[in-house]
Amino acid sequence: AAAKMEGEHDWRNLCRVDASKQLTSFRRRVFRARISKCSNIDADLDNPGVEGLYVFDLIGSGFLYNQVRHIMAVLFLVGSGLEPPSIVDALLNADISSPNPDPTVPLLERRPEYLMADALPLVLWDCAYKEQDVKWRSDVGADEDEGPGAKSVHFQLSGALERAKIHAALDACFLASAARFHPPLDDGLPLASPHNVGRVGFANVLLGGGTNARVRRYIPLLERGRRETVEQINRKWREGRGKRRKGRLGETVVAEVGDDE
Repeated sequence: AAAKMEGEHDWRNLCRVDASKQLTSFRRRVFRARISKCSNIDADLDNPGVEGLYVFDLIGSGFLYNQVRHIMAVLFLVGSGLEPPSIVDALLNADISSPNPDPTVPLLERRPEYLMADALPLVLWDCAYKEQDVKWRSDVGADEDEGPGAKSVHFQLSGALERAKIHAALDACFLASAARFHPPLDDGLPLASPHNVGRVGFANVLLGGGTNARVRRYIPLLERGRRETVEQINRKWREGRGKRRKGRLGETVVAEVGDDE
């Protein structure tokens, strides 16, 4: 499912439409979308109860509002067995002017209703520019004269890591103690198919960051209600909030001109 996201696509079904920007094009290029084991975390966090972590590396030319959190929500659904990997093909088949040539892939001009993933692990790790476009200025070494343990970047980050280790160890101890009286329940994941939800009576829709949404009956994305089209969302904003904002700006300009006179 992640590999299907590489390349240039229309992402309107995998983002939140920001009507204030009045975007008409949602095409962005993803250069890399891979899931790999986060080995450096395992090496640093030598605490009981800390399981192996994995990182989703996403590299692209630019990203839309909440695009990454929507992508992760869909990947969680696929990984849980609630959706097939082909759901990505359908969600990316959104541009009516250039639809997917495969007739078996449905055209989704409007985004299905679904919850986006939790924001907790999301990190903007790096931004790349052509060397000739940017002249970098750095203050490396500037905090060396502040004394040991002052406000250096290394001191702050090592302190944050130490606190995280303590919280991880405490939470692991609390979980181990509680498990004696509250054993873990079978959440039914991963599913062989969405119809297996009845095996345990519910399904946990994973949202990341240790959160989930419990549902009694999982409805596949292609069978859910749809949001309005981008054109409808943009028009409503222009005729409503955008019009009021324009009016307030006009009143401000008139007032300033009057004061000058």
